[in-house]
Amino acid sequence: MKGVLLAGGTGSRMSPLTKITNKHMLPVGSKPMLQWSLEMMVNADIKDILIITGVDHMGQLVSYFGSGKDHGCKITYKVQDEARGIAHALKLAHGFVEEGEKFWVILGDNISNLDLAELNSPSHTLLVLTKNDHPERFGVYALGRIVEKPKDPSSHWIVTGQYRYTYDSEFRAILDTLIPSHRGELEITDLNNGLLSEGLVELHNHKGPWSDAGTIESYKKVNSWDWVWTKHPSATSS
Repeated sequence: MKGVLLAGGTGSRMSPLTKITNKHMLPVGSKPMLQWSLEMMVNADIKDILIITGVDHMGQLVSYFGSGKDHGCKITYKVQDEARGIAHALKLAHGFVEEGEKFWVILGDNISNLDLAELNSPSHTLLVLTKNDHPERFGVYALGRIVEKPKDPSSHWIVTGQYRYTYDSEFRAILDTLIPSHRGELEITDLNNGLLSEGLVELHNHKGPWSDAGTIESYKKVNSWDWVWTKHPSATSS
């Protein structure tokens, strides 16, 4: 199995910190933000990893992670020239992920103690959900569908930025028929809703700690967790 780490975007919600560095290289506890997700993959024996990032500050990622040798993996890099959405970034996985292969996709600003090795079901697609006190900030799952950042959420179940897909004709067909949203981006929510409508999705309830670290507030939150100062991402949270 292969892994795809998404480290693009402008990081505007983290300004002015991101004027001098890629958001995903900001420290969370004892290591750069993106390293948490990379180690999560390596610990699950996913050692062939694609990092997709933007043009700005890309050199920092390459300088730090290099070929992946020092991190126990092999890293390939691809550039998303414009911020055209997460689903658009997944198109760049073509040629890296083989036909019929399962692969994990993790957003680089996600911090959790999820154990990918335990999630080895044969399902076509696996979406990781968790309960959140502020679901309006995320894609909210209810009644078999995901609504992106609803003003009046109908549940507290949100879709985390951790997905396992199968790269096959069904996945590609949905990905290729997506149209840009009002933001001009191809949305991951639209991709996931397409997979849900085809009955291809299994849902996993992650009961452990999870947060994005893409805003100043959430960045402070994850840095307050004791376990992010320990060596392994699977450490127990307080």
